[in-house]
Formats: sequence, structure tokens, C-alpha cells
Amino acid sequence: MRVRRTRYRTLSSFIRGSLRALNARRDWRRLSSRVRRSFRHDDDQKAVHHSLNSFWIDDPVSQYLQRSPDQLDLSLGLFLLSRESYPADSYELYRDALRKMAVDLKLAISKARNARERVQCMNDFIFGKQSFQASDARDTESLLAHLLLPEVLRRKQGHCLGLSCLYLVLARLIKLPIVGVAAPGHFFCRYEQGEERFNIEMTLKGIEWSDSTYAERYGLSDEAVQKGIYLRSLGDLEVLVEVLNNRGNYFWKRGRQDEAARDIGRATKVSKDFARGYAGKGFMALCRGQMATAVLELGRAAEIDPWSARAMLHLGEALLEFGKVDRAVAALKQAVNLDGDQSFAWSMLGRALSQQGNLDAAQDAHEQAVSLEPDSCLAWNNYGVFLASRQDLEAAVNAFIQAIERSPDFPTAAVNLAKLYNHNLLVDFEWVIQETIDGYEQQIKRKPADNRSYLCLSRFYYELASNDERALALAEKAWALCQDAGSCEMLALLTFRRQEYALSRNWAVQGLSRFPAARTRRRLRSLLTRIDQLMQLVYDH
Repeated sequence: MRVRRTRYRTLSSFIRGSLRALNARRDWRRLSSRVRRSFRHDDDQKAVHHSLNSFWIDDPVSQYLQRSPDQLDLSLGLFLLSRESYPADSYELYRDALRKMAVDLKLAISKARNARERVQCMNDFIFGKQSFQASDARDTESLLAHLLLPEVLRRKQGHCLGLSCLYLVLARLIKLPIVGVAAPGHFFCRYEQGEERFNIEMTLKGIEWSDSTYAERYGLSDEAVQKGIYLRSLGDLEVLVEVLNNRGNYFWKRGRQDEAARDIGRATKVSKDFARGYAGKGFMALCRGQMATAVLELGRAAEIDPWSARAMLHLGEALLEFGKVDRAVAALKQAVNLDGDQSFAWSMLGRALSQQGNLDAAQDAHEQAVSLEPDSCLAWNNYGVFLASRQDLEAAVNAFIQAIERSPDFPTAAVNLAKLYNHNLLVDFEWVIQETIDGYEQQIKRKPADNRSYLCLSRFYYELASNDERALALAEKAWALCQDAGSCEMLALLTFRRQEYALSRNWAVQGLSRFPAARTRRRLRSLLTRIDQLMQLVYDH
């Protein structure tokens, strides 16, 4: 007893010193005290000891995820994740709420005679007595709160993964053999002990669904299920990985790219066969213009899950950008074979087949894309590019007009129309050019603080080569509103056209140094090479 007390005193002294260094003494002292009390009374003392050690580093979540499965406490891991997004969360209140619920729940199931009755009692307790409910899928503003367990507890509302985390933590506390299960874009729980095995659907108050129902609902192939990519029982570490992946996707959709990369990187680091994580990393690299990384990560995803239409689609897109046309065609054909209803996949296949020289098949793919999604500005734009390459100029112009009408602020179609008009002198469509310019001018009047409209119209004028003064003024305004890669590239291009080579070079160098992950990087490098060659010629003469 004296040895154990001495160890506690040593640990407590170390905690106080660490907290002073972290400048977070009061809140972390309550947390460490709570965990120490758990250490005295928990059967798994070794696990709590290792959990406590993870607090004394700069990144407690990453360190915690490195623990072996038998050293993980799911409730503590979920709290650490939540604390990163909601620093005001109190561990003491969170832990007390869970333990109180566990005591009441244990009493509620005490008279149940078998597994199904125990689970039904648990459903009645959580969804009935405690009034927890599934969140509205349309409520995207509260999506993060409905994912992270402390906030789910506070709001009594969560989406499928958030409610599943609550269910799993309570099951651990009352020692019920319940595990988590993943499907594409969905998560639920499963009772599993010996030959007793049945699923528990969180969004419908715990009703039982069969594996075949999930497979049919989410379009899962027999091979993907048999390989264990989906519908297999997950351990606690894999549940934390699912939370990280969901939060990473949430951050990415809101433009918080660094946080998204952090979370999805953590997920793939601890789960080497997590195909969706590699697909997410690859997609982020693709959007940033890092094609070599995109091909590598998406290739890993496709290797793990060759039945993922999304992974195959983005792999094909990355391979096409990387110049590997034949491999891109193979990947995109696989994508449309897996999911033939994706307009974007057919459109990308059309682009790849066109570059491969298979023009008739490319036309069929583009026509399939616009027929599947007639309102897709991207499908119409890609079809227009293809038609222009075949010198079917009138049809190409009409395709670009279709794209612009469906999305007036979609700059690519307008720029392509300007190129077509400028290079082929299509006088009959001059009214379209003027109408497009008027549309962008109206956008600028409606949203004078939005740099995108200024930038789009600047690029449109640049491609027309009709009003460089106006184009430069618009690019300068766009840069003043938001110093991004697109505005920087536009200023470099316009000053180059005006033969202001030193100024153009400064813009290109600034773009390369400030925006290392932008898609404009390759074009800026090319421009910089041209500038240096011209400046060298001037110097030589």
C-alpha cells in the first residue's frame, strides 16, 4: 500500500509540473484527478495508466491512438477528440453523465432474460427515457456537434455515428458485447456474442436490420462484404478512426484543409487498411494539384477496395492529370462499371478516351454524361471542349452556353467560350460574349466583396484579349480582396502580356512561394521559364 501511495504522489507531482508548463492547470487538474480515481477503482489499471501518460505531449490524440487495443478506453478517446473541437468540454461532467446513465441502464436491463430483451431495454432507455434522437440529415450546421460524444450527450441528439458512440460506451460500462459496424456513409451497432448476432439501427431507435438489408440499401457487393471492407465488426480503435474520418470530411467541406488533412492522416496512420481514408487523402491531394501524391494515395484505396466507384473515379482523374492516359481510361471504365449513374465519371471517361484518340467512344461517353445529368455545367463544359476539338464549333458554342446558363458563376465554360470566340472569330455569337460579360458585371454589383466574380471576369477578358486594362484592374481588385493563387496567376499573366517582365516574374515567384499546393503551380513554373528566357535574350542583345 505504501509503494502504491508513493507512486500516486510521484505521478501527482509530475502532473502538477506539467500543467504549470501547459498553462492549463485548473481544468487539467480536474481531469487528472478524475482519471486517478478511475485508476484506483478500475479493473484495467494498466490501461488507465497508459491513457494518463498520453496527456503529457503536444498531440494527445495521435499518441493515444498509438496504444494497443487492450489499452484503449473508448470514452476517453472520444473525449480527447471532442476537446480539440470544443475546448470548453468538461471531462468531469462528461464522465459523471456517462456513469450515471450506466448505473440507471444496468438497473433497467437487470430483469431481461436474453440478449434481445437486454438490447430492447437499452433502446427503451436511450431513445425513450433519455430522449436521444437521430439528427436531421439536412442540419449541416450542427453536424460536428452531432458527431462528437460530449456534445451528443449535451444536446441529446446525434447522427448515426454519434449515437453509435454513445451506445458503444454505455455497452462497455455495463459489459454488453456490442460492437460498431460501418457501411458507406453510415454507421450502426451490432450485438455479437458466440452465435448470437444481430444488428441495431441507430437512426430508427434500435430496430433490427439484417446484413442483407444494409448491403442492398448501400449498394455493397458480395466481394466487398466478404473481404471485410464493410459490415464487419469493428474494434474501439477502428471506431475512433471512423470519427476522425467523418470529422476530416466535415473540415474539408468547410475549407479547413489543414484540420482535414490532420484528421484523415491520423486515421490512415493507425488503420493501414482504411480505404476511405486513403481515398480522402488522395482526393485532397488531387484538389491541391499534387498529382503524384494523389495517384499514390488513390491507388492504395483502389487496391484495398477495388469495388469503390469513388476511388476509381478520382484515381482516373488523377492519372489523366498526371499524363497516364491508358491507365486513366482503365480506372474510369471501372468506375462507370461499378456505378453507371455518375455523370461526372462518364464525363471524365469521355475526356480520357478523347486524349487516347478513341473519339467515337469519347462522344458516346460525353452524351451519356449530359443525358444522366442535364443540369451539370461540368458535363456540358467538357462536352463543349470535345466538340471544339472536332471543329464542330457551333455545337461547341451551344454546349458552353448550356453550361453557363446552368451555372452563371462557373468560370471555366465562359473562359472556354472566350477562347473559341477569339481564335475562330465567331461573329454570330458576339452577343453571347457580351451577355456573359454583363452577367459577371451584375455579379460584381451584387457581391462587391466577393473576389471570385472579379477574377472570373478578368480571366474572361484575358482570353478574349480585348480589354487588358480592364482585366488588370479586375485582377488587382480580386487580389486586394483575397490574396489567393488564382489572382496571383492572373496578375502574372497580364503583366507578362504587357511586357512588364520583371513585374510578371515577381508575381510568378510570389505565387510559387506562397501557394505551394495550388493547381496553378505548373502554369506559373512554365510562365517563369518563358520570362527568364525572354529576359536573357534582352540581356544578350
